[in-house]
Amino acid sequence: MNLKIRIFLIAVGLSALLWLVNHLNREYTVVTTIHITFRNGTFPDATSSDTSVLVDVKGSGFTLLRQYFREPISISLNKSDFRIEKHGDSLYYNLISENLLQAINKEMPSKMALAALPEASLSYSFISYPSKTVPVKVLYTVAPGEGCTLSGLEEINPSFVVVAGPVEVLKTIDTIRVRIPEKLNGCDTIHKTFPLTSLMSPKLSSKTKEISISIPFSQIQISEKTFSYRFIADGKEYHGEVVANLMIPVGLENQTLKLNHKISGNKVHFSVLASPYIKVVNITPDQLLLEP
Repeated sequence: MNLKIRIFLIAVGLSALLWLVNHLNREYTVVTTIHITFRNGTFPDATSSDTSVLVDVKGSGFTLLRQYFREPISISLNKSDFRIEKHGDSLYYNLISENLLQAINKEMPSKMALAALPEASLSYSFISYPSKTVPVKVLYTVAPGEGCTLSGLEEINPSFVVVAGPVEVLKTIDTIRVRIPEKLNGCDTIHKTFPLTSLMSPKLSSKTKEISISIPFSQIQISEKTFSYRFIADGKEYHGEVVANLMIPVGLENQTLKLNHKISGNKVHFSVLASPYIKVVNITPDQLLLEP
């Protein structure tokens, strides 16, 4: 290549480089995107998603060019960054401009500055219904079965739920009722889960999503227990033993059992005080004749 042409091309390249450096050192104002995330608890409605706003920022060409190839500026807002107004059943959240300005400046890269906030402010509205706490009850029927039985109270989780909705609907609910249509039986604990939305009016809402229920069943074992008695009736002392045959669910073997006696006329009737899940088959003798 001709030497003159080479010198010419080098001169053009240096001129272009000097021009670029000169322009990149100047200050510019451009529009950039600010990504906004909302911390948990900011809004009563958890479905409110993150958003973005466009703002004017200024800085040198070099600074703006570096930011162009980086991740967008991201800020985090919470409930205190909004001015909240209540009108009837509605809540209005209006973003406080000063708080937005502080949040952006805190995350702004060095040598960049905010030139102007967006003209349109962020605002949200939500329905704010009253709420109440109600208990959860489960309704079911136990089918008779061989060798197994219900062995305890059902466990409900959660046993209370907070529901919200229009006042006129909220007044009609005092309990969440879970109905299990099929008859239950088995030798192991039965676990069932129900979506809460299927158990109440669609006009009501709750942060609780489902109800879990555990109903304990276990095998039955036949047990013979001997009880001693001693009491005084009409000045006479009576003592002896009675034998009770019991049907005890596995796991309740250590339940406290107590012999009870009740005097009626010239007889004493015996009974065994036990858990409602323990069945007394028979007591021998089940009564005693008092001496005249």
